[in-house]
Amino acid sequence: MQLSVTSGDAMLGRVAESVRRVTGAEHTLVVHRLPLPSLVDVLAACGAGAPAVGTRIAAPEPHPPDRMVLPLSIDGVSLGAIVAHGVAHPLDDPAQHELALLSGLGTLALQNHLLILEAARRTARQAERHYRLLAGTIYHLKNAIAVGAEYIELIDLEGELNDTQRDYVTRSRRSVATALRLLSELHELGRADAGQLVPKPEPLNVDSLIRDAVRDHRLSAGTSGVTFDYLAHPLPLLRTDPDCVRQILDNLLSNAIRYSPADGHVTVQAAVREGRRARDPERWLRIDVADMGPGVLEREGVFEEVERVERKGAPGFRLAISRRVARLLGGDLTLETDGAAGSTFSLWLPLEDVDDHV
Repeated sequence: MQLSVTSGDAMLGRVAESVRRVTGAEHTLVVHRLPLPSLVDVLAACGAGAPAVGTRIAAPEPHPPDRMVLPLSIDGVSLGAIVAHGVAHPLDDPAQHELALLSGLGTLALQNHLLILEAARRTARQAERHYRLLAGTIYHLKNAIAVGAEYIELIDLEGELNDTQRDYVTRSRRSVATALRLLSELHELGRADAGQLVPKPEPLNVDSLIRDAVRDHRLSAGTSGVTFDYLAHPLPLLRTDPDCVRQILDNLLSNAIRYSPADGHVTVQAAVREGRRARDPERWLRIDVADMGPGVLEREGVFEEVERVERKGAPGFRLAISRRVARLLGGDLTLETDGAAGSTFSLWLPLEDVDDHV
């Protein structure tokens, strides 16, 4: 019989597998007892016919005729059980001794699993509280800055300004725009960290999306002289969140324009790549955005918001946000550069087995 183990916790899966081997059972489960005594959650399972991990089933009887139940408890408090279905034969003393050891190991593994879950819940609650505080603060800051911006406009409209005063107004507008941009980026970063960004996958003609993004940014480059090339290979259909992909591309293209010299050149390329690492069986769609800017090293913290804030000059959170969003999509955002001239940011998106091309 082919053995299969499915578990969110490797140790619980190995315990279930070992109990099945010792008892000769058809399948084994590690279950967690819920506040409702009639139900348990399946945390690990192996063998043919086993319920899927993550399902909720009826609690096993204490002494069923066709099963073996090994209680998992600490100081008399029940945490769950290891359940072996269809035990093939009576067990001898060595097997009973091995099951006792596995029961102790299973208890420790289950306790560790529950502690990790509780820590994750507390972290999520804390992140949610921090996000609400951040969102509220940003809201009030934006309102205050907007009032300041209105006063700047009133100054510009009332009376004649000399060249120096008009220069002050222009610089003030630029500072207001930068502050609002940073607050918007910080809010987006907080959403990502608090789990508020939830991708909504759908079929995507990624070639069309890239062409639209390049066209829009070619227009926005205006008189800067920055030119664009888009090199597209045959691309398969992609199932992902179009808005998230467009957000990342917009950030990368805006970044490329910002750091490219006058009359610089930006190259966008998209192609299917096999595994990114040795023995990686996955297929990826990789979108490269290469610029002719001054170059940057990843160790300078381009993807880390804290290091970006600590560096000289105006901080920016777009790349930190873009990497988080890329990873939410199951992919990544990477950087290739020699630190001297030019940088290539690559967006990696996982591909399903789709033969159709766009």
